[in-house]
Amino acid sequence: MKKRMLAWIMTMCMVLSLLPVSAFAVEGEEDLKATLGITNNDITVTEITEDNREELSAAALDRRWGLYAEGMNFSFGYIHSACHIASSEDRALEYVTITMAKPKQSPGEGPNFTTGWAVLALVDGELVTYPTEKVENDQLKFTVRLGESGTDLALSHLSDLSETQLVHAVGDWGTLTLIPGEVSYNDSLGYVRSYKLTLSISDNIVQSLKNEDFRYNFSLAFYLNSIGLKIDADSISFEKNDLFELDPEQTEKVDDGCYMFTADVDINAWKNDHIENVIGISYAAPNTEPLLFEGEMQASLPSTSFWPGMIGCVPLPLTVVVPPEDVDTYHKITVTQTDGGKISPRGVEGEVWVPSGEDQTFTITPDQGYHIKDVEVNGESKGAIKEYTFENVTDDNTITATFAENTYTIEVSPKELEELFETWSIFVLPTWFEGQPVSLLEAMAAGLCPAVSAVGGIPQVLEGGKRVDAEDNSLPRGFDGCGVLLPPKDPKTLAETLILLLREETLRERIGRRARNRILQEYDIKNTVDRLVYFYGKVCKKEEPWAEK
Repeated sequence: MKKRMLAWIMTMCMVLSLLPVSAFAVEGEEDLKATLGITNNDITVTEITEDNREELSAAALDRRWGLYAEGMNFSFGYIHSACHIASSEDRALEYVTITMAKPKQSPGEGPNFTTGWAVLALVDGELVTYPTEKVENDQLKFTVRLGESGTDLALSHLSDLSETQLVHAVGDWGTLTLIPGEVSYNDSLGYVRSYKLTLSISDNIVQSLKNEDFRYNFSLAFYLNSIGLKIDADSISFEKNDLFELDPEQTEKVDDGCYMFTADVDINAWKNDHIENVIGISYAAPNTEPLLFEGEMQASLPSTSFWPGMIGCVPLPLTVVVPPEDVDTYHKITVTQTDGGKISPRGVEGEVWVPSGEDQTFTITPDQGYHIKDVEVNGESKGAIKEYTFENVTDDNTITATFAENTYTIEVSPKELEELFETWSIFVLPTWFEGQPVSLLEAMAAGLCPAVSAVGGIPQVLEGGKRVDAEDNSLPRGFDGCGVLLPPKDPKTLAETLILLLREETLRERIGRRARNRILQEYDIKNTVDRLVYFYGKVCKKEEPWAEK
């Protein structure tokens, strides 16, 4: 009997092991899935934590999604259908397309204003947004990425508020699409794949921004993210459009695989011109694995406006970009260089991709004031060459250029220096660090007007010297100092000061005389010897040598 019972238990275990994970879903999970109208069989649906629910609601509020109106009071941040999803398959899914029922709205949520729905998701702790599309039977369909431990998500409704008294251009801003191009050769980057990101702005937002009460310029920040993505940030641009201007200071790599670029919008041009789509162009290295693209556009008002911060957001559909068909034939050449010059093509983040069997030539160009010190190919020095060609590329390679600053040595005899001093009127020393430069003492002794950096011991030499800063570079005509102290690393102030000194002959001659008198009084041989004797005498007596004599 016991043996038959044991055999029956073992048989049932074998049968149960063949069932899918979804067969073990608890009744509560199935009830929640049915309540939300989710028809997928490849995911499990459970309750979301209260903390994550609040985080998704706050994200909806930031984006001005989830309108709720009580009389004339408007608020945002309402979410629906919040839940946690996970794969029910034996293999982990990277992403899943979900079909679910459109949430029912209360009268306060303005169902008459609702134009669509967006998804807010927490994927392994990272906030991501996705659009939805309407399908038959009053359902919504959308694709989301699945995290290692599943994904928390919620829906929030988008609104057309152009007919309300709100004049802040909030609501449904339109759609965002990403279209990958073919791999082609670029002179600066090598073989790259182009991407076109298009923002199609909704009619209600166009009309809201043309409202005479909307007076502020605003910005459109585009975020594009994909694990393994490498984009050349310097080549991001917009198709010709007088309404939008790329902000180079707000175009950057935010994190590995995440990039941001920003367009500043001229509201006056917007009101007076034809509205066109915003189309961004960028170039990326050819992908060797499928890329999952996510992202969004954030429209924001400046801090000086009546309602600063985000006024709208457009999510990008999860977009899968497969590698080019001939990806196995590409090889990578890693390009690096020190400061002081460049290698061309520079590649995307230092990577130039070359089809197998092709040649690739690199040119090495130093910046002004620099020279090529060495070029290494696959770790082997090739010397200070200006060009190198990889022939018949069949493997990955590296090329590194090292640049060095040009240095010059000028030998001048005392007699020649004296003759030169007689032809000069100003001594310029735009140094970054110094002790007590002898050249300054020699120039002052010759009666030149010193214009020197206020570093090291120079201020002590020019005791009483006029200190110039970037805020005020004016020199009074009656100035009687013995030199001009300048802020280091400030070529603009240096240039303006020199122009003034060249124009004011009487002033620079007076400063030169004061500089010479300073040397004669404080730096002649007798005074210098007396100070040294006094100093060493104090040291020998273990007294403070810097005490006043």
